[in-house]
Amino acid sequence: PQREPRNTKPQANLVVGRNPALEVLRRSPKRIKKAYLSAPGDKDARFQEVYALLQDHNISFEETDSDYLLEISETKGHQGIVLEVSPRQSDSLESIIERGLAKPRSCIVICDTLYDPRNLGSIFRAAECFGVDALLWSKNRGTGITPVVSKTSAGASELVPFIEVSNTARAIDTLKDAGYWVVVADVGPEVESIHSFSFPERSVLILGSEGAGVRSLLLKKADFRVTIPMQGSIDSLNVSQAAAVLFYAYARSGA
Repeated sequence: PQREPRNTKPQANLVVGRNPALEVLRRSPKRIKKAYLSAPGDKDARFQEVYALLQDHNISFEETDSDYLLEISETKGHQGIVLEVSPRQSDSLESIIERGLAKPRSCIVICDTLYDPRNLGSIFRAAECFGVDALLWSKNRGTGITPVVSKTSAGASELVPFIEVSNTARAIDTLKDAGYWVVVADVGPEVESIHSFSFPERSVLILGSEGAGVRSLLLKKADFRVTIPMQGSIDSLNVSQAAAVLFYAYARSGA
């Protein structure tokens, strides 16, 4: 491919870092509009594989410097690679339900008003590790997939299906009608410890925002409310840490 001269800052969606870039190149290279990367040099095997796959797929790339990669990606963790890509498409709720019902166990996670992209990226990563079927969030409440989400997820945001909906409460009703049980991560009275709780075979797990928790509208739809008992001086985990613990508890329930 031609090495193009530097042009204006890319306006499309960006995938940042070596693992996320490899996932896109392996799974959907046609989404890539252009690549920006530092000179190959003596980079590690993942960088060299990215470089080779760009050439194999005849994808246009620009060799540039670290400062420019920082400028366009807005993160120091670009690892020498930034891809300009067409947006990854949201799955439909109906298709996720259909696939979930065909499995012995299914878990769909609702991210309620999460605005920190690092938290969403970490949740994607934990979801991929523990076999969560999909993440769901509102189009109008919280962050979507950004370069920071992509980088923090270590490529999982390219692997785990996601669903963007206009009305989260209505989506929960649809899931309940399909046979899913709603589990809310919560604190306070009348909550059950995850040490004794066993997730239903079809579970919707709702995670609340970094500050306010799950909105009352969604909390009212809970079939179960669970909590992670704390033993230290700090009385809570952040939402992505809590997500990893809860996903492990879900996976353990089916073991």
